[in-house]
Amino acid sequence: MTLRIEIAETERFKLDCVMYGLDDAVKARKLEQLRSDPVIGFQKNGQSRLWEWHSAGFVFSYVLTDDLSRLILVELRPASAPETGLSDRFWLWVDRIGKLKRLFGV
Repeated sequence: MTLRIEIAETERFKLDCVMYGLDDAVKARKLEQLRSDPVIGFQKNGQSRLWEWHSAGFVFSYVLTDDLSRLILVELRPASAPETGLSDRFWLWVDRIGKLKRLFGV
């Protein structure tokens, strides 16, 4: 018998993906990895259901149900802050704002 794991994403996770530039192909691979092994990460101290997984230069935060049937992606953040110049950061934020506008159809 194979366990089927349902994966859901919060709106915050979707926005984080756009804001931090997580590629759709990379995201699909990471979701498949989580689906095949939901305990790939480590539990947050003091929170039995909240897990974190460091992969592809990002930290994936997710909630896992007790029966391992549902996984909810809560947050995505970079593993470390990029070290760029001021002008590079400015253009990076301009690009991110453009992506957010396209996401909401503005």
